[in-house]
Amino acid sequence: MVSRKGGTVLLLFLLLVTATGASAKAPVSQVDVGYVKGLGFTSEGELTVGVVLGVRFFEVPTLGEVRSIRAQTGSVNCMALAPDGVLLALGSEKNVELWNVATGELLRVLGGHTSWVRSVAFTPDRAFLASGSDDTTVRLWEAETGKLVRTLEGHRNWVMALDFTPDGEFLLSGSLDKTVVLWDWTQGNPVCVFSNDAGVTAVAFSPDGEHFATGLDDGSLWLWETGVAGSCRVLEGHRDWVTSIAFSPDGAALASGSRDGQLKLQALQGEGAVSLSNHSGTVTAVCFSPGGEFLASGAEDGTVLLYSIPDGGWLKP
Repeated sequence: MVSRKGGTVLLLFLLLVTATGASAKAPVSQVDVGYVKGLGFTSEGELTVGVVLGVRFFEVPTLGEVRSIRAQTGSVNCMALAPDGVLLALGSEKNVELWNVATGELLRVLGGHTSWVRSVAFTPDRAFLASGSDDTTVRLWEAETGKLVRTLEGHRNWVMALDFTPDGEFLLSGSLDKTVVLWDWTQGNPVCVFSNDAGVTAVAFSPDGEHFATGLDDGSLWLWETGVAGSCRVLEGHRDWVTSIAFSPDGAALASGSRDGQLKLQALQGEGAVSLSNHSGTVTAVCFSPGGEFLASGAEDGTVLLYSIPDGGWLKP
């Protein structure tokens, strides 16, 4: 019997969709929300959608809206949910807003960046939060108090993407300066610098932390071995800027969104890749549900699409 979380399910899904024609497949649900800035799932299983004015929460799989939060300090540019879905961070112009998801309470506003915040990420225990900015710095904050722990400097262009290792010991930052830096963030030291052929616009660690993926502004996707500079392989990429990437919970597949309007899902071992073109503009965000049953994508055209990945293949609406 195959577990829903198993890599076999995702591979079956990829092979089935490829064989039957991905263009004919429709999402389980769709909702129009406005320009999508980020996606995530709460501890209650709700789909969280970051939009320009704030955040909206939807039931899964119907995508019926249940509540919303309005940003208080400006337009939203990015968002992140803590791994347990309890805390929410919004990159709102030059600030970071920290919210309690359950109560809808604005806990604190973290100020200090001198330009727009492009990326935010929590440590796995949600004790700390990182923010990356157009000011080329990464700032580390204590979530409970809002205290600035330290500022990481070294990038020479916008910091577009951040992710912590699953154990929380290291932080990955990707920049338009064509580098990815692996930081020992508690000490403030770079451990390894990974050079890329183009600006880095998306980063994500695999669930086991052994690898990480990077998406570039030339459309390419790379899979790296953590801590080993130069140890990488090329994945099936896009025709334009990669905006968002996410590993499946079992680490067997990688989802990516791009300015080329495609949502791509590919197996990381063996063959199998699917490209879906159900959005009419840039795909700005992708994410898996914690159990891997659903894959969500959001776009510049204002739509959020929810796909089901059940045992044996594609679930029709």
